[in-house]
Amino acid sequence: MDGMPIKTALDVLSNFGIGGLVLILSGLSQRQIDRILRETKKHHEDLMNQYRQHFEALKRMYENNAELLKRHQSLSEDMKDIVVMNTQALTALNDSIRSNEYCPLVRTKKELRTPGLGTETT
Repeated sequence: MDGMPIKTALDVLSNFGIGGLVLILSGLSQRQIDRILRETKKHHEDLMNQYRQHFEALKRMYENNAELLKRHQSLSEDMKDIVVMNTQALTALNDSIRSNEYCPLVRTKKELRTPGLGTETT
C-alpha cells in the first residue's frame, strides 16, 4: 500500500468495510497508473522531439550535399570546357609550328619524302 499506513487501512476497513478499502486502494492504484502514464507520455514526447531534431539535421545534411553536388557538377563542366579549348588551341599552335606558315624569313624548305624514292626539296 503505497502512501497509506496500515493503521489508516485498518480504520477504513473498520468504518467502511472491505468495499471501502477496495475503493481506496483502487483510487491509489489509479493515481499510480495516471502518474506512470504521464511520465511515459512525457518520455515519449521527449524522444519524439529528439527524433525530429535528428531528422531535421539529416534533412539539412542531404540538402547541403545535393547543393554541393550541383556546384561540383557545374565546376566540372566548366573545367571540361577549358580543357577542350586548351587542347584545341595547342593543336592549332602545333599545326602552325609544324607547317611553319607564319614567318617567311624563318620558313624552311619543305622536304617531301616518298618511301623508296628518296628525298625531294620543294
